[in-house]
Order: sequence, then C-alpha cells, then structure tokens
Amino acid sequence: MLDNCSDTCGWISGLIAALSFGSFGVPIKFISNVKVDPLVMQSYKSMICFLTCWLVIPLGEPFKFTPWGIVSGAFWVPGATAGIYGIRNAGLAISVGTWSSLMVISSFCWGIFVFGERVKSVEGACGAACVLVVGLVGMSIYSSPVKTTNNYDHSGDGKKGKFEDDDSSTGATTATASEWVQSNADVSKKEMTPLLRDDSINEETNSSDEEAGVELQEIIDISIEGSGHTAPTSVPTDTNLPSKRSSSRKVVRRKAKNDNSEGNESIELLKKRDKTEEKEEKLSFFNGKVRLTRRQLGIVGAIVNGTWGSNSMIPMHYARKQGFYGAGYLISYSCGSMLITILLWIIRYLHNVYLLDGNYKDAYYALPSFHVREMWVVGLLSGSLYSLGNFCSIITVTALGQGVGYSFTQTSMLISGIWGIFFFQEVQGTGRILKWIMSSIITIAGILWLSYEHVGSTEAH
Repeated sequence: MLDNCSDTCGWISGLIAALSFGSFGVPIKFISNVKVDPLVMQSYKSMICFLTCWLVIPLGEPFKFTPWGIVSGAFWVPGATAGIYGIRNAGLAISVGTWSSLMVISSFCWGIFVFGERVKSVEGACGAACVLVVGLVGMSIYSSPVKTTNNYDHSGDGKKGKFEDDDSSTGATTATASEWVQSNADVSKKEMTPLLRDDSINEETNSSDEEAGVELQEIIDISIEGSGHTAPTSVPTDTNLPSKRSSSRKVVRRKAKNDNSEGNESIELLKKRDKTEEKEEKLSFFNGKVRLTRRQLGIVGAIVNGTWGSNSMIPMHYARKQGFYGAGYLISYSCGSMLITILLWIIRYLHNVYLLDGNYKDAYYALPSFHVREMWVVGLLSGSLYSLGNFCSIITVTALGQGVGYSFTQTSMLISGIWGIFFFQEVQGTGRILKWIMSSIITIAGILWLSYEHVGSTEAH
C-alpha cells in the first residue's frame, strides 16, 4: 500500500525521518552519567526496530523475508554502533554533522551514478549536493565545542582555580586489552550479572569532597602490570569498561581536620588527580605511533557510520527484483539487523574469551551491562525515534530515490544542531552560533536546489 507513495508523501516522510534521526541521540545525552556501551545502546535500537516492524502487516504488507535484509543489517548495526560512540565522545552536533555529510555524498553517488535515477540535470544535481555538503560541513565545524580549561571550586570560598589541559604529556598509564577486560570481569563478579548490574554505583567512590576539611581523598597511584606497553588496536573502546582511574588507583579515605592547610592540600590533590586524568585521556595505537583523544575517536566513529552505515539502504534496490521494496522491506531489514546484533554479541564474547585465555565465565562477566533500570525508558525513546526515522526513510527512498531521498533525510543535522547548540549548549559564543546559522542557511539552499532537480513521478512519463 505504501509502496505507491507520491512525491508529496515522500517529502513529508523525509521531513519526519530528518526530525527523528536528528533527535534520536537526545535521550542518550540525558544519561551521560551512566556509562552505556555503544553496542548496548544499539541493541536497544535493534530490538525496538524488530518489535515495531510488524506494524506494517496491519497496513496491508504481507509477511515475507529476503536475505538482503541481513546485508542491510550488516551495514547498519556496526555503523550505527560507531555513530553512538561518536555521540558519547565527540558530541551530538558534530557527530551527526560528520556522518550526514558523508551519507549525502555516498547516497548521491549510488543513486545518480550507479542506479541511474533521473534528475533534471546531473550537473545541477551535483551542484546542489555540493552546496548541501558545504552547509553540513559548516554546521559540523561551528557546532564543535572549543577547547576550554577546567574549573574547580572545592575550597568553599567561591574561587575557582584553572589550569590548561595538558596534551603534551606522555606519562599516561596504559593497559593491555586482556587487563582491561579482566578488570571489568572482576568488578562485575563482585556485583551482579552483566545484564542487571549497575556500574554507576562505582561512581560513589570517585565523588569529590564538597566541603574542604570534612573528608580528604588521598590518591595513591598504583602502576598496572605491563604499563610500559601501549594499548593495541584490539582494545575495546566502549565506555562501560572501568576507567583507568578506577583500575590504576586506590582511593583511601581518612578524616581530616577542618583547617585551611588541609583544605589547600585537598585542592592540590584534586588538581594533581585531574591533571593525571588528562594525561590518560589519550589512547595509543600501533605501539604508540598514533595517539588519539576520546573526542577524536568519537569523530572516527562518526566517519565509520557515514561511510559504512550509509549503505544500509543499498541492498533494498537489489531486493526490488524479488518484490521487496518500500514498507515491504522493513520486516527483512529489522530481522536482519537483529540477527547481526546477536552475531556481534557472540563475536564480542568470543573476543573476551580469547583475551582472558579461555576463561568462559570471566568472559561473560566482562560483557557490558544493559543498565535496565536506567536504560529502559531512554532505550525505548531512542529506539522508537530511530525506528520511526528508519521507516520514513524507506518510504522516502521509495518515492524520491536513493540520491535525492536519502540525501534529504540527512538534513537531520539541522535538528541535531539545534538540540546540541541551543539545548545542550555544546557550543558557546555568539560568533560561532551565527556562523552555524549561516551554514544552516546554505544547507537549506542545497535542499531546495536538490528538490528542484528531482524529476517527479508525473514528469518522468
């Protein structure tokens, strides 16, 4: 029934898809205090898409399945997982902006040059796509937060001390992949099973003193065995694993007298601790030849989503020969994505087994928590938004084509930028915000130009 959607229906569906794709990351930002692994977040999205895909049956679509849905899932699930990592580490606006730009380029090339979708002018369509990409890149650049200093007020006198981030230091302690996974397993066994454990309770031991002199945290650095080695490329980058701070230090609490000398000592200890943490923020790869911050790794995750995840709709065009297209493809897409998600969990478990020298029990405990109590609402909201966007994007591609339709859905950057800049205040400064607005105007111009170049169904005959 929905396969015969008109151009107007396609544009409306694309608008809804852009709103949904631009907002699905918002619930993730609200749980920034909970260290949710990207694969866990993606699992919630996959489950919601799987549970809601059956709603197309009451709309008149028959139940049928094609293996091309598994191929779509193989593109979407790993790419979207990397995208979630990008949101958590690089920010909502810059992550969505980065992968949106790449998805426009990829979708346009597939649609115009591979599938031969009709446009009024190939040159004009290329120009519109370039304008759209320039606008998206501009929004991505000007939605990137500037580097700031850290502020502290632990003395109780209202004064804040500042010191710059120290990126030049190379004294960070690093751990091997097996040590990292083993530390996570040790913590898990002391609490609950991976599905239900609440890793957030560990944060209580890391809370700083609000009143100087009441309680002083004495930080004792303990070297991790093998700290002279840098982390290999196989080190998991998920945020659920215990931080180096918890695995490389012991926190010893002792009572302190309420006087100025020990209050100053508390401030100095906090500064020393946080400077050390800044050193540990960079992760090393290829025997220390490449060192990236978590924000840089987040941008890499967004790039992976834009290059790999952007191909998730391509298999639908090949499945069309078998009668699978539009809403009728959603069941195959969702079921295939669920199968790929389960496969990734199996691969991750076997990877843990390998790192832990065949210890199957510890490998199970090293799996990340699902944070059911904190995540069921957030996972439901985020997954539902993405599921809606995914459904509408399929309708859009069916009506407008891969080159124009899927490119149009990537204007979700406008929505995520509004969330990131004006709600989460990821960007400060009137100048940068005005530049972002100018970039958004360029993006809108690209959208209007691209829509003009599209050959409608009535024009094609």
